[in-house]
Amino acid sequence: MFRAILLMAGFALSHVALTETLQSRSGQFLVSWVKDFAYTPRPNALERSQGMVALTPELIALTAEQTKDAVLQALGVRDTWRHKIRITLSTRQGVQAPFIAIPMRYSDGWGYRVLLKPKIEEDAWIKHLIHVILLEIVNRPSPEKMCDPPAWLVEGMRAYVVHSAIVDPSLTVEDMVVVGAENRQLGNPVPSFLKRESTFQAKAFFRSNSPLSAAQLFQADVATQTTPGFRHGAHLMFRELCLMPQGKVSMIRFIEMMPRFLNWQTAFHKSHQDTFPNMLGLEKWWAVLTASITQYNEGRRWNMKRSLDELGRILNPPAKIATDPGTLPQWQTVPFKEVIASWGAEERSLQIKHFTRQLEILKANSLFEVVPVIEGYLEWMQGFGDALGRVGFDPLQRGQLVLREGQIIRRATEQLERLEQERLRVLAIYQAMELRKDGVITP
Repeated sequence: MFRAILLMAGFALSHVALTETLQSRSGQFLVSWVKDFAYTPRPNALERSQGMVALTPELIALTAEQTKDAVLQALGVRDTWRHKIRITLSTRQGVQAPFIAIPMRYSDGWGYRVLLKPKIEEDAWIKHLIHVILLEIVNRPSPEKMCDPPAWLVEGMRAYVVHSAIVDPSLTVEDMVVVGAENRQLGNPVPSFLKRESTFQAKAFFRSNSPLSAAQLFQADVATQTTPGFRHGAHLMFRELCLMPQGKVSMIRFIEMMPRFLNWQTAFHKSHQDTFPNMLGLEKWWAVLTASITQYNEGRRWNMKRSLDELGRILNPPAKIATDPGTLPQWQTVPFKEVIASWGAEERSLQIKHFTRQLEILKANSLFEVVPVIEGYLEWMQGFGDALGRVGFDPLQRGQLVLREGQIIRRATEQLERLEQERLRVLAIYQAMELRKDGVITP
């Protein structure tokens, strides 16, 4: 680190007059560089085969903002950054590491300087960038000792960001089913509108490889962190923790509590104590989750038609309703949007819990191409429950009104309508495919 500081200082002093700067959209990232006419801004064939990309100041600023937005989206929080992240793009050969992050202690918190080579592996670039962004988020309380987020959290978030394709496509893996190609999970061609879930590759890996335990993920050394088992395990751990009831709330609480303790394990257990009272509870949950993946049998998964039919049945639950005070209640189909808009708080809460359990069971049995649609409903349900828990409390930002239940229900109903339109769109495309398969020509 001392050598890196000296290199950065020497670089700055010798090129003050030639240095140019570029500020990102939010203003948090400040990119500086010196024009080097000997530098080739495109990777050669060997570098491309090694998965390397060539960075420009504009691409750095754009990707940094997109990556930060992806991290905030994954956690479900707003952008309230405090200190700048200054990135120096250097083509000098003296710096061996492609990415060097240097924390800087200020009177009101921590800032970060990054020394970056313009040619770097795609995954390493996104991973290091996420690491620095998490460092800034975790250390906003300005602790005396800088707190470093765990490796599994950084890697898990990197994999989720990449495989969810919420970062610039030129630096991510587009995990889409190829149109007209043979899909080993389905055995026949599938259309391009069906997108695989983000943990698809992780689950496929664990069907032929033994997963690491939760303790091995949490305590992985540097050598283990470079293995595919750790990368896929961290991705699966992060994604499934966020999808649990109150999952994102617990994850945000975990990040906020890190600086208060000497090790992050204590912060994790305190933030997740409602779900996992101890490490044994976490190990049991992880063992059951990985066992359901390693013991996967394709024959147990429902086909497309049944998966969509079951989802429609869950979204329109049956209920006994008396339309007239003088008659007995009769079974009727009730759209779920009426449940959240018209039913009482207690009945609605019970139905929401039942709805969430049914969706989780459906997710475990449905065809992989339907899982992203189901996850959309699960994330909507989690956000709706979190919003209801904040009814009546003062908002975090000044100038905003106090949250009211009617406003939350109206907003949730609109979001549910959009999800329903997406489900019906997928169902219509599938039905059209089935008609073509049967020889029926649709207009």
